[in-house]
Amino acid sequence: KALVFACKNCLWILYGDPITGRIERVSGEIGIISPNAWAANSDGLIAFLSNDGVYVWQAGSGSLPSRFSDGCLPVDLRNVNTSDNDIMMSYDPVGRGFHLFITPVSGLTATHWWLDVQNKSIWPVWMNTIHQPTAMSRVENGGLAEIVLGCSDGYLRKFNPESTTDDGLPLKSHVLIGPVQLSANDVQDSLLGEIHGIMADFQGEVSFRIFSGSSAESVVDKSVTAINSMILSGACLGYSFIGEWSGGRNCVYRPRTRGAWVIVMISSEVSWAYEAIALVAQQLGRLR
Repeated sequence: KALVFACKNCLWILYGDPITGRIERVSGEIGIISPNAWAANSDGLIAFLSNDGVYVWQAGSGSLPSRFSDGCLPVDLRNVNTSDNDIMMSYDPVGRGFHLFITPVSGLTATHWWLDVQNKSIWPVWMNTIHQPTAMSRVENGGLAEIVLGCSDGYLRKFNPESTTDDGLPLKSHVLIGPVQLSANDVQDSLLGEIHGIMADFQGEVSFRIFSGSSAESVVDKSVTAINSMILSGACLGYSFIGEWSGGRNCVYRPRTRGAWVIVMISSEVSWAYEAIALVAQQLGRLR
């Protein structure tokens, strides 16, 4: 048995009886920034938000906390203001990951996060303004525990993977796939001649957009700006080609889009999954 003590910038652990046991400092730099900014699963894995981002730690293992998804941590998760935000975390055994909710005290809409433990990835989560969580609890009812949210409009809500709407509103999803280098090297240009989409069977339609550029950075900037614009206003700009896919193997599109790098963005208001996307490129001359 072990008891963990957390401050904003340090971690301590007590082994055994408080009188006869021993206390050790785990870290003098990493801590938990607020009382509810941590959660643990049944295996003793603790995830927490520190001033330096999200960390995971196997309590009592003798190891140090490590950054979650090192190298891919969003800037928004560094130095989160604890005075302006209510921060809550909980482990979800159904999804096998951690929810991280950062709700502004002002009541404004915010970006929340889903931490996928198996794939070591972090996904942004947006909610309607009246759905912003102000309280959270794990409820066990004969099966896997469920996460129940107390929302700003006074209602209790829970996640349902079988739901086709967001409490009556369309379930909008946008995913960026890439960037993918089409050119044979860093000084050569290319042309996207064909794109093949193979989607899961028995699903509704999704739209896909192709963004192209001469570098990975340029095409990422272009597509991220577009997806943020779609979330805020519904308008999408900057793409080179648009098409639609439905369930199963779809017809071949021939975009004829020029660029050494591409990103494919998939958007929908229905449940969907894809099996494969194949790109056929033609090599051109030197990049100009």
